[in-house]
Amino acid sequence: MKNGSILDERRRAQRVTVPMEVAYVTAGGKRVSSGKAKCVDVGGLGFGLTLRRAVKPKQDIRLKLKTPSSKKTTEITCRVIWCEDASASGYRVGLAIKKVSDPAAFIDYMCNHMITDSQTKSHKT
Repeated sequence: MKNGSILDERRRAQRVTVPMEVAYVTAGGKRVSSGKAKCVDVGGLGFGLTLRRAVKPKQDIRLKLKTPSSKKTTEITCRVIWCEDASASGYRVGLAIKKVSDPAAFIDYMCNHMITDSQTKSHKT
């Protein structure tokens, strides 16, 4: 939603706010970049992240999530759809999911994270 208008919305699926940190790796030509990113929201088809560095649209990016219950790492290969400057917070990035290494672990991770986050919010009120 670039200009705040519902007409600017490009997503094909609803997203929920899931503030969490994820590890990422990109490979652009010979240059490999990695680091931590802040996940802003997630949906059935993609992620919204904040990164410190810009990435190019159509570039692949691998996210790594460690599942709390099993301690396994799940890798999610995504395609960068868009990237825009978000000033002091870095770059806002829209990703489309291409492949999930362990779909069951990914669902487990997201469910646990959403439950933990909602419990934290309900305790603050």
